Amino acid sequence: SLELGSLCIPFLRALTVMNTILPMAFTGRLQNILNGLQQLKLPFIIYLPAAVIIRFIPTFAGDVKQIWESLKIRGFKINPWQCTIHPIRTTRLLFTPLLFRALKTSDELGIAAELKGLHAGSKSGSVHRRGFSKHDITAITLVLLICTAAVLLQIYFPTDIKAAMR
Repeated sequence: SLELGSLCIPFLRALTVMNTILPMAFTGRLQNILNGLQQLKLPFIIYLPAAVIIRFIPTFAGDVKQIWESLKIRGFKINPWQCTIHPIRTTRLLFTPLLFRALKTSDELGIAAELKGLHAGSKSGSVHRRGFSKHDITAITLVLLICTAAVLLQIYFPTDIKAAMR
């Protein structure tokens, strides 16, 4: 069925993943992220691409900014209206350079990960193990409280929530 709730669910899931990954990619140190992925005991086939993807996000954001500024310097104004009425020019000026820079960046990041010693069966990272801090326990408790409240609201007020979605 094409109801608003069923159409929003995939976007809300993607938004949740983005809100989890983006702060980690922009503020976390790569070595800490790699240590966390290794501690999850992920298979290598998932571990290496995940490390490259997380490192790729800030680099790609920088590439977008650089291409956008170069278009402004050259005098091109790219806005939604221009993208709609001139799709070929938009592709030539914006998306093609982004595609080639993204391919080059992902290749460089993959090579850098291999050169750092991230290969099957290797252990990278610091010798120090990190445990849970007070902030981690507080965050986990807060998330559990919010999830519990959401479940209780769904149980006790099911029709009110469905009415609000319409």
